[in-house]
Amino acid sequence: MSTLFPAVVIFIQFLSFFFYELPSTHDPRRGPGSRQDSAGPQAKDQLQFKDENGGKGVTKDGNVFSFHTYSSNDGVKLLTYIERCSSGLNAKKALDQKIKEASSIRARGPKLGKDGKPIGERVVLTAENKAQGEAQSESFICWTVGSELHWIQSRSLKHALAFEKTLDP
Repeated sequence: MSTLFPAVVIFIQFLSFFFYELPSTHDPRRGPGSRQDSAGPQAKDQLQFKDENGGKGVTKDGNVFSFHTYSSNDGVKLLTYIERCSSGLNAKKALDQKIKEASSIRARGPKLGKDGKPIGERVVLTAENKAQGEAQSESFICWTVGSELHWIQSRSLKHALAFEKTLDP
């Protein structure tokens, strides 16, 4: 399991370098209206998100993953990632590895379903990276649901939390 995250981290760093040049794909798990690409009435200061690019692949461990990049109406970029692990236990181990890589844990608790009952574990993390000699902070909202590991990544925790609210648990 320990070889999984270095490969994913390298992949995510690769994505951030080529953030705007990835070919767009469609995630078949998404139904109409499941993401915030909405027209329709919005509050003046409510954040909206546009699906920019996406793709999928297979990790070294053979897990299928997908990712999407989004842009908010005020220009902030987000990345979403979903990995289908071989079991719920392996998803939990992958989440624990993500936690170990973080600089700090801002929040941790159960991931709640629509009915308010726990469906997995959720954690809000901060990771410090050096890019071009400057320290940059990234926020991650990570959670497990069954055998899946999910995360939202952004330089803005406010935007990541707002995007999380647009998702169905």
